Amino acid sequence: MDKIAYTFGIILLIFIYNKTYFFFNKKKVVFYDYFQKFIYFSLIVFGLLFFFRANIYLTHTFIQSLIGLYLITFFSIFFTVSLKSYESPTDLMYKFLKKKTNFKKLYLFLKKKKIVSSRIKDLKNQKLIYENKSIISLSSLGLNFCRVYFFLMKFLNIKCKG
Repeated sequence: MDKIAYTFGIILLIFIYNKTYFFFNKKKVVFYDYFQKFIYFSLIVFGLLFFFRANIYLTHTFIQSLIGLYLITFFSIFFTVSLKSYESPTDLMYKFLKKKTNFKKLYLFLKKKKIVSSRIKDLKNQKLIYENKSIISLSSLGLNFCRVYFFLMKFLNIKCKG
């Protein structure tokens, strides 16, 4: 029975982290900041677990499975957090095109919503891209993020469409 409580406790910790993060950051989610604060949060959680390990008897395999569950739960939320933070351009176009409209109206709608410019501004704020003499490039942080992201997509065999 204790193992079920620990399992739900791990999932609850992830939800507590996310609720706390979004409470303080509202819709200003910066992925690097989000990930960095999660690392600090995890160090505290596992530090406390290590400190109180004498009071808790768990096998090494169960601890490994809890850590795996912790990471999988975090990554599933991490990769879907953008749904909470942004209006998806694809979703906006789909909703608009369901009304069977023409290209000009769609273009004006997207321009009015400032989809591209707001996304570029957001990527600059996250320090994932930078602009130099009207040329937009990936920053070193952006390049590393892309490498990790594409590695995970390839490793997990995830197809990205949209």
